[in-house]
Parts: sequence; structure tokens; C-alpha cells
Amino acid sequence: MLGGIETTTLLISNLLHRVIVEPGLVTRLRADPTLIEQAVEECLRLDAPTLGLFRTPNHDCPVGGTTIPQDAKTMVMFAAVNRD
Repeated sequence: MLGGIETTTLLISNLLHRVIVEPGLVTRLRADPTLIEQAVEECLRLDAPTLGLFRTPNHDCPVGGTTIPQDAKTMVMFAAVNRD
């Protein structure tokens, strides 16, 4: 029952922040409510509520010419992508 609560809270907070710092955005959304769904998707892309995720491989993993050793703590940084 609790899955997604923090992510949803952060999404709403990030979207409200984006609307506050970009006043023209709220004007566009009020003028055309059909843009709200796209605004939510863009907020997820640009201001991701989850910035990264830790993982521990259970075997050696080759990645881009480097090997991540078994049991090494790794973090995938979602915040490092989708900034086009």
C-alpha cells in the first residue's frame, strides 16, 4: 500500500516548484489543461523524484569495457540522463 508514496510526493513538489520558478508555465497550463499530462511527464524526466538507485551485483559484470566486481556497491544515477 505504501509503494510510490514518496515518489508521488516528490513529483508533486517538483512540479509545483517548476510552476513557481517558471510563471509562464502556469499560464499555459491554465489556458490549455490538455497540457497537464505532458507537464507531469516532463517533470518526471527533468526533475526526477528518484535521483539514483543502489545495486550490488552477485557476479562480476562487464560494463563498457570495465568490469564491476561481485559485491561492489554501485549506483545508477538517473539524474545524469534526460537533460536534453
